Amino acid sequence: MQLSLIFLLLQLWGNVAVSLSQNACLRLPDVPHAHVSEETKKSEYQQHDVIHFTCEPGYTSYETSKYVCTHEGWLTVRQETCYSCSELPDVPHASISEETKKAEYQEGDIIHFTCDPGYISGPTIKYVCTSTGWLAVHRGACYFPASSCDAPPANGGITVKGLPENDDPIVPDHILTFSCDGPGTILVGSSVLICGKDGRWDKPFPSCRVPAGCGIPPRLVNGFTKTTTKHHYEHDERVEYMCKSHYVIEGKPFKTCNNGEWTGEMRCRGKS
Repeated sequence: MQLSLIFLLLQLWGNVAVSLSQNACLRLPDVPHAHVSEETKKSEYQQHDVIHFTCEPGYTSYETSKYVCTHEGWLTVRQETCYSCSELPDVPHASISEETKKAEYQEGDIIHFTCDPGYISGPTIKYVCTSTGWLAVHRGACYFPASSCDAPPANGGITVKGLPENDDPIVPDHILTFSCDGPGTILVGSSVLICGKDGRWDKPFPSCRVPAGCGIPPRLVNGFTKTTTKHHYEHDERVEYMCKSHYVIEGKPFKTCNNGEWTGEMRCRGKS
């Protein structure tokens, strides 16, 4: 009786182990843009079963992704990425050159773009197919020659950010930012310029200059400065005001010298 019971328990345990093994491989590995190949597809998987993944139409991989079923679940033998270069980069007013055009692109393939008639570009617009899709080697743009904006004049005292590389033309909607290099100078004009559709900048080029100082600060009706005034103030220097008795100040109590002009608004209002 005891021997029969032991055999029964061993058989039941074997069935449980098989069931656990099957359950461990119920959930297939997640391989984006791929599915299990028809040759390795099964309704149920057991230990030691091997599956291969095939990329979806329009996608490809360097090698086949491969997994093996174990009692703990799927074990990665080789994991690859399915990538796609079927969707070509969008380059307005351009098409792929005949020399680099293909029906299907693989990793490492390079394409060049040729501008439409009437349009030109700087260096050749170039992209390379990678495992994550198309990567710009040189992005560039095609434009009408008359619609490009002039480059800003060379100026040792001003920094310009956003200039195209390789002396490429400055096309419409391109943005440049300007700032002064050294201390003691201020930017006169706009710090941001945008190239217009007509090939003109939306504002004049700014310049850097030493800011002007200010003279005696303006009087405040029913008020006065907290300190003795001077005949000359430097740029960014400020003075503080206060009101006479029975008056309260409205606004911030400071006026600041800003490139030759006093800025800051306040007034003394009678107490109610």
